[in-house]
Amino acid sequence: MAKGFTTVHLIRGKEPLLRQMVCEVRFRDGHLYLDYTGRLLKKLIDSSPEWVLGPQPNPNGTVVFNLAEGIVLNFSMNGASLDLNKTATDEFIDQTEAQQFAQIADEILGLVFDELEAKEWSRIGFRELYYFPFDSKADTERWLQGLGIFSVSSTLAASFKGEFDAIGLSLVMEGEECSYRIALNGMERPAQVSMGDATLTVRSSGLHQKVDAALKKAIKKQRQRQINPAFAAVLDIDAYRKDPAELDVANFIQECSTNNLVRFRSAIPAANGKKGK
Repeated sequence: MAKGFTTVHLIRGKEPLLRQMVCEVRFRDGHLYLDYTGRLLKKLIDSSPEWVLGPQPNPNGTVVFNLAEGIVLNFSMNGASLDLNKTATDEFIDQTEAQQFAQIADEILGLVFDELEAKEWSRIGFRELYYFPFDSKADTERWLQGLGIFSVSSTLAASFKGEFDAIGLSLVMEGEECSYRIALNGMERPAQVSMGDATLTVRSSGLHQKVDAALKKAIKKQRQRQINPAFAAVLDIDAYRKDPAELDVANFIQECSTNNLVRFRSAIPAANGKKGK
């Protein structure tokens, strides 16, 4: 059977790569945390052996790792969260993994709520990090400034007698049904070069031109993708609701995952009249 096709919508010529998903629910009535954490962990690990307990549970919180899915569960007296994070790797979260995350979050967070008898919600949030990869810092900054969704007055640079080396966006928007914290910035992941028993961490953008060329030559020679310095623009969208009357974790994740990137793309003006291209 032929595999289905996934349509990728570029944003100004770049593909958004989903690298992290976090769902967090905060509650006011998690006072049974100290009493029932052991029972909760026993039910979780007995039903799904891929869950492994992290550091020793303490009054401040408990951490559990899902070895099969690469997901981290955190819970405490004040809330619980599930985190799928691939920012330290060269991988990204595909559509199937994103759908599985919503299902796992609904199931596992539901177990936490049931065991702690939590019913008074103060906040539900869903956060996504998208990476747009580039070959250099200059390419990253050029793309960010070319989006046309934010600008910085030249008078700021003039006042400090300097030039902008990097710019970014950070804002919070309050809505009737959902609020958002959005950040958009350039980043560089340093190269990790193996030197025998030691590892040399190098930031390519901070090197002299000749040294940078030598680093790239060493990387090419070793052919180790994991040491390749990565430049990217990072879009961080945190959607949340305060004091939700009802809680439907899977539906909230699905709504945000479906709409957030679409809304960002639709906000980008384009010379040809088609947004997001």
